[in-house]
Amino acid sequence: MRDLAKEDREDWNRLWAAYLEFYEAPLPGNVSDKTWQRLTDPGSPHAHGLVAVTTDGQIVGFAHYLVQISTWSIEPVIQLQDLYVDRSERGQGIGRTLLQAVFVEAKTAGGSQVQWLTRRDNERARALYDKLADETDFIQYHRNCS
Repeated sequence: MRDLAKEDREDWNRLWAAYLEFYEAPLPGNVSDKTWQRLTDPGSPHAHGLVAVTTDGQIVGFAHYLVQISTWSIEPVIQLQDLYVDRSERGQGIGRTLLQAVFVEAKTAGGSQVQWLTRRDNERARALYDKLADETDFIQYHRNCS
């Protein structure tokens, strides 16, 4: 486990594309480019990325999170934006390790909590999440501004 680095772009692109395909959420290239830029900007106080790396140096998963102010606490809230593990590497605890690394980062940042979303039908991920966190009763709404 380590921070995402600029030299990880090729592996990140491969995993990012698979992640977007999983969620059936194609994005324009400029959005992915901006996401990459934000995640790898060492001066960014908000956007951060972690990667899971095999012993031979291959990146097999990532976690992206944001450190945000909150109207509900003095401490920042950490928003886990994206979590993905390569299909061929699932079932080995990599997702759990990535999540736990985000929890450590949140504690280091003085965060009050870590929050994230997933689809209701993402049963495999939810089985893990149910062991590590509490499901809330909030419903998310979206409205495009364009």
